[in-house]
Amino acid sequence: MGRSLPLDLKGLGPITTSGMTEWENNMFIPWKAWLIASLAFIVIEILPPPTHFFFLCASLGALAASIAAFFLPGSWISWLVFIAGTLGLIPFLIPLAKFIFSRKDDSHIR
Repeated sequence: MGRSLPLDLKGLGPITTSGMTEWENNMFIPWKAWLIASLAFIVIEILPPPTHFFFLCASLGALAASIAAFFLPGSWISWLVFIAGTLGLIPFLIPLAKFIFSRKDDSHIR
């Protein structure tokens, strides 16, 4: 991370050579991990066989957790947002996927 310098005026920890305290450096790591997880879920959703938007729900939940982790430090908050976001989207996106990917009855066309 960089070598430590004297304590900053706020007393939040030693200032690194990047100009940020150790606490500020560590604060930005969780939101990046959630963002990477969101992108990974999108890739899994695109790969066959179709998962009928389940991983899209997880991706949007991870994106919401990334935003929560950026603004609200604390790992349990981002996990709570991820679980609530994913489970909250499932009742909407799974039936939408079933509607989109269901076979259409073409018997009325002749």
